[in-house]
Parts: sequence; C-alpha cells; structure tokens
Amino acid sequence: MVRFSKVFNRVIPQRVHDFVAKRFSTVKVKSKAKNTVESSSFDLLRASVNTIVAGILIASGTSLKLPLSTTYVTFMVAMGTSLADRAWGRESAVYRVSGVLTVIGGWFFTAIIAFTAAFIIANILNWGGVAGMIIALAVALFIVIKTNFFSRRQIEKQSIKDEFDLKATHTGENILDKCNSTIINVTESVSKLYSSGINALIRENRKKMKIVVKEVNELSQFTKKLKYDLYPTLKKIEAEHIEAGQFYVQILDYLREVTHCLEFIVQPIYEHLDNNHPSLIPEQIKDMEDLSELIKSYFGEIVKIMRKKSFKDLNKLISKKRFIPDHHYNSRTDNQVNYLNC
Repeated sequence: MVRFSKVFNRVIPQRVHDFVAKRFSTVKVKSKAKNTVESSSFDLLRASVNTIVAGILIASGTSLKLPLSTTYVTFMVAMGTSLADRAWGRESAVYRVSGVLTVIGGWFFTAIIAFTAAFIIANILNWGGVAGMIIALAVALFIVIKTNFFSRRQIEKQSIKDEFDLKATHTGENILDKCNSTIINVTESVSKLYSSGINALIRENRKKMKIVVKEVNELSQFTKKLKYDLYPTLKKIEAEHIEAGQFYVQILDYLREVTHCLEFIVQPIYEHLDNNHPSLIPEQIKDMEDLSELIKSYFGEIVKIMRKKSFKDLNKLISKKRFIPDHHYNSRTDNQVNYLNC
C-alpha cells in the first residue's frame, strides 16, 4: 500500500495535487467579536452532515425494503465525512479500511459458507436419500477422528524422533565442538536477523519484515529446545570437562535472553510497518544504520574469536561492548542538535 501510494504520487501531476489540496483548505470565518477571525467549527459541521446523510440513506433503504444495518450506515457516513475534512491520516486509515473490510467480509463470508453448506447437504439428501445421509455422517465422523487423533499421534511420533536424534547427537566424542558450533550459528543468526529487521524498517519492506519475524520466532524456539535438552548434553560434557559444562549453561541462558530481546525488537517493527505508520526521518535512519553497523561488527568479532578459539582479544571486545551505547548516545545527540539548528 505504501509503495502504491508513492508510485501514485509520482504519476499524478503537481497541478492535480495542488488542486486537491486546495479543496481541503480551511476557511476562516469572521467571529461575532470585532476584528477576530476563527476557523470553522468542523465538529458541529461534521455532526450535522452525519445526521442528515445517515438519515437520508436509512430512510431510502427502508422505503425500498432493503436489509440495512443502521449502525453500519452511520459508521460509513462518519468515515466519509472524516475523509472529506482530511481527518484521515496514515496511522488511522489502515484501521478504518480494515474495519470496513472486516465487517463486509464477515457478512459475505458467512453468507457464502451457509449457502455452500446448505447446497451440498440438500444435493446429498436429494440424490442419495438415506444412503447419502449415512455416507455424509460417516465422512464427517472420519474427519473429526482424523483431526483429533491421527494428528496427535503424528506429533508424538515426531517428538520421539526428535528425542532419538538428540540422543544420537549427544553420544559423539566431539560434543564440545558441536556445542561451540551451535553457539556460533545462533550468534550469527541473531546478528543477521537484527540487521535484516533494521534494513526492512528503513526500506519499509513489510514482506521482508514478516519473514524476519518468522525466523526470529523459529530461532527462539530452537534456543528454547536447546535449554530443555540441557541435561543430556551437560551430562556428556561433565564426563570430560566439568568447567565447560558450567559455562555452557550460562551461555544458553544468555542466548535465550538475546533471542527474547530480538523478539521485542522485531515485533514492534513489524507492527509499525503493518499499520503503515509514518516513515522514519533522515536523522532516525542515520542513527539506526550506525547502530546496526556497530552491532553487526561487534557480533562479527565475537564469532571470529569463537571460531579461532583464541581469547587474547577478549578484553578489547568487552571494552567495545561498553563503547557501543556511549558512542551511539553521543552520535544521536549530535544529530539532534544539528537537526534543531537547521
């Protein structure tokens, strides 16, 4: 919708934009007091138009014996008058339109379902008689049983299979390497998904953001599964390295916290794009891009250290973690000062 609006604005000539804008300009009226000018009372005007137009539509529909909903007619009239005086905005338009589509869609969807079900059952009874009715009941009973029992068995089989695979994984001699590889993969995924989410916010790409939210939820479920399967992994690790097991427990807790934080970041971004809220201003975009690059670089250094298994630069990495929020705060303050001075 946002892309369509931008393309539409580029196609329409500027004269047309100016002409439409003039139709929405407020009219100044003289007040009863001397030498004072005040704006028109749009609330009273809108209320009058709502009452008159809604009354005309309801009276006309009732005289023609049409199945009207008085609440729905009044609602549509109020939407029309709010559009006429430019009360619609980018934030509210999506809720107005979605509300209308939900009401209309609910009516039509209910009618279509009722018509289709009645048509099918009537034809079965007409052509099949008692035998058709018995067959229809048998099919309905089969669908209910399949939905409630077979799907549950399938889930149980899948959980047994997953447990078997986990046990097979934990019986290897290179359990520490596998744990290290898992932590690296999760860390890389967090960095990638964060950058993708910020990029989708800046570009206002709702479709890409929806994919990011889905992948973040999957990553959160994966880290949750790792924590649930901690005991067999810890048991195998402690047989060789007791201290490594303690660190692995702490790392899993940190990974869960990181994925939770990532969920709290991407979900509001998706809601922001899904509701077509206003775009970010250039200063906000620059802040987002700078912070994203800093975090991406920081996670990249973490992965690099873990792959090389060389921790001599660990203190520098800890200092950089403290540097990121301070640097971002100072940069954001400078951008705001420059913006106010412009």
